[in-house]
Amino acid sequence: QLHCRIGYKDIFKPLVRCLTVIYGGILGDENEHNCDTIMKELLSTLRRGEVDMIFFSHLRTDSMIYRFAKQIPSFLCRGHFIRVENHWCMSVPEDIDLFYQARSKKHRGNLKRCIRKLEKEYPTQVRIINYTEEDDLDDAMKAACQISRSTYQHGLGCGFADNPRTRILLTTAARQSWLRMSVLFINGEPGAFQVGQHYGKKYMLEQIGFTPKWDRLELGTVLFLRS
Repeated sequence: QLHCRIGYKDIFKPLVRCLTVIYGGILGDENEHNCDTIMKELLSTLRRGEVDMIFFSHLRTDSMIYRFAKQIPSFLCRGHFIRVENHWCMSVPEDIDLFYQARSKKHRGNLKRCIRKLEKEYPTQVRIINYTEEDDLDDAMKAACQISRSTYQHGLGCGFADNPRTRILLTTAARQSWLRMSVLFINGEPGAFQVGQHYGKKYMLEQIGFTPKWDRLELGTVLFLRS
């Protein structure tokens, strides 16, 4: 179901068949010939009526396939309101002290100040739980959903949600020992969460959220540093 919105209000919700090219889903040699072949074959699924739309999830804007996706489809066929998001990569050392040393003095001070502020206001009431097993998913998702419902993203339909798709993804990650889901609690109430996957030497942080009433305490930053 495709949601066409003005603000929070759905004005049109057509059912469409969407072919999604997942993030990192273009494999092999991304040269000009291959990208041209891929795009023409994808567009042929539209002409044959097999799908109603094609969605590329998070293409790199400096990639060959991104350039072809903007050039080959006709003007009326391609998207014109493209949202560009930064993709941050960071080398994470084994020791948190080495992590701090790699930051500037000002940045280092700001990060440590977040932790001190939280510890001062809630010296014994803060607890962080890391969820990695399939049996932990119910508790983890319940806490994340509670946090997400308090955010404006939930009203836009893009916050964390306990739905079949999310369940399948997180269950698969847990079974493969990839899941890294953490929740910060204050007095037993969930205040911030983060969801990621650890594969080999890579960790992909997929989603974060925090309860707005604790905005000044920067719980998301504290959770990132302590989990």
